[in-house]
Parts: sequence; C-alpha cells; structure tokens
Amino acid sequence: MSIITSRLDYCNSLLYGPNERNFDRLQQIQNTLVRVVLQASWSDSARGLLQELHWLSIRQCVRFKIAAITYKTKHSGLPTYLSDDLHDYQPARTLQSSTTLLLHQPRCFTSLAVRSFTIAAPDMWNSLCVQTRSADSFETFKRRLITVVHFNLRHLGQFSAISALCFVFYTIYCTVGCFQLVN
Repeated sequence: MSIITSRLDYCNSLLYGPNERNFDRLQQIQNTLVRVVLQASWSDSARGLLQELHWLSIRQCVRFKIAAITYKTKHSGLPTYLSDDLHDYQPARTLQSSTTLLLHQPRCFTSLAVRSFTIAAPDMWNSLCVQTRSADSFETFKRRLITVVHFNLRHLGQFSAISALCFVFYTIYCTVGCFQLVN
C-alpha cells in the first residue's frame, strides 16, 4: 500500500492546470486503493472512504503541495531556483492590498505555462486568506491550509449553497481562529 501511495504522491504537483484526464486516472487508482485498504465494497462511495481515512483527493493533494512548497520557499528562500520565481506584489501606488502578503502573478499566454511553478504558486498563494498566508510557523500554516483545501475554498465567481456555507465557516475560522475541523 505504501509504495502505491508514494507513487501517487510523487511529482503529482506537476499535474496542476487544466488537464483533468490525468487527475481522473490518478483518482481512480486512489479510489481503488482506499477500497482495498478498508476492504470496502465497490459500490461504496470513495469520497466517504477517503474521509474515513483522512486522505485528501489527488486534486486536493496537488493544491496542498503547491501551497506548502510556496510557503517554505517564501519563508526560507530555499531552493533558490524556486525563490527566484516568487516576487512580492508591489502595486504602483499605496493600496490596502499592499499589506496582504500577495505574490506577483505573471501573465500567462499558453495553457502549458499555467502548469509552471511561476504561475501556479502565486495563483494558489493569492487564493488563500490573509490569516493563512501570514501564519508564523509551518505547522500553523498546514493546519489552516488543510481547512482551505478540504473545503475547496478558492475565490470563485459563483458559489453553491454548500460552498457559501463552507466559506462562512472558513471566514469565521480565519478571523476568530477558534474553529476546528473535526472529522
């Protein structure tokens, strides 16, 4: 089992971007693995089984990994080949957003470029709330990030009712800091 999960996790952040077919293939493998681990029937919902094991889906793992690497790179400056690609957002004039720890998001002209760390990292980082971005330790950042990734909270144009409810809880969590995700 551990060899399969390590192979699923290996370089999966390279899949960030619009290629849904690769995500679907890896998700089928993970769904099969969770059914084998729990000795569940093939008719059982894989999503519920993943939650039972506290596993993230492949898409969630990729989002988590990119955000975690961005945090580590931004705060340590290592590795330099990644930190050279991350630039703080500097507006031309003083704005409220100039103190929100945003990263400059370069323009992207091809669908392949969307997958690069230079584009994906600022996109993922800027979608996090200020309290998550400003975490003082990596452990605090991971705890807050799990909530974001678990609820798929991103700045989307339209919310479903459930997404809006999750967003409200997440906002309360970010402002009060006492909301705990209980599984």
